[in-house]
Amino acid sequence: MAKQQQKKTAEAPCTAKQQQKKMAEAPCAAKQQQEKTAKVPRAAKPQQEKTTKAFCVAKQQQEKMAEALCVGEIRRGTRILTGQEKGGVVNGEDTFTKRGQTYQVAETLKAKHPPRKTPQAAALEAMPREGLPTLTPLLITEEDIATVARRLQGSAGPSRFDSTQLCTAVLSLGRESRELREELANLATEMGRRVFEWDQVKALMVCRLVTLDKCPKVRLVGIWEAIRRLLGKAVMKETREELQEACGADQLCSGLMGGLEGGIHAVTELWETLIQEAGNDPEKAFGTLLIDAKNAFNAAMAANRTAGL
Repeated sequence: MAKQQQKKTAEAPCTAKQQQKKMAEAPCAAKQQQEKTAKVPRAAKPQQEKTTKAFCVAKQQQEKMAEALCVGEIRRGTRILTGQEKGGVVNGEDTFTKRGQTYQVAETLKAKHPPRKTPQAAALEAMPREGLPTLTPLLITEEDIATVARRLQGSAGPSRFDSTQLCTAVLSLGRESRELREELANLATEMGRRVFEWDQVKALMVCRLVTLDKCPKVRLVGIWEAIRRLLGKAVMKETREELQEACGADQLCSGLMGGLEGGIHAVTELWETLIQEAGNDPEKAFGTLLIDAKNAFNAAMAANRTAGL
């Protein structure tokens, strides 16, 4: 026992020395661990940036979806939620890519609107001063205004008064809404009966111009006032049958049931018939002439556009 005790006493200094060595190495190990910990954020920084960017995009989409749902645009909110929404409004400083080339929105719009030119009188068809059709008697009621207002959609014009606000004013304010519907019905009826001077209706006819991303092209469109859209739809609701009868097959966008599909089938059948009749006879050959009327109206002076139409 005494011998074992002496051996432990002899080994004690060595054990203490090893313990001191470990304690001396501990700060170095801790320093190395701190360096590794400091290096981890640098390596993970790109991933953190991607995560932050994805979070911001998701938050923006969530806000856009909530905004769409609050104003009753269920279909738009669903497209945002499923990632199917494309396009949107772009600014003049933005750029877009088409066929591998990058274009600026403002420069593209300027190219679509060249300097105005005065058209030659010989190029314009003279309009008859007599024999014009008389205006159809029209009567629009406040019930018609209410029916159209329930289906009205769209953004705001220059007044920033959009369709949602107009529907609220027309439908949700009790007696005041009924009086407003009556006034709008009287205005629509009067505008359908006679021609107004431009100074009387120019505030109603102006548009707010916005540039839309058509993926990949851009297009400048005008947004009418919500009240103008309401009046126009009310007039078209009352004159739909007369409009379809007057347009017939000359204008298939007048609300004719199956008009567009019927026109496509008719042209396809005519084309196949002409091919069979022509065969290999060069004298019976036929073709279609396509004329690009790009900027035809944009190049005309404003004073002569009415005559050109």
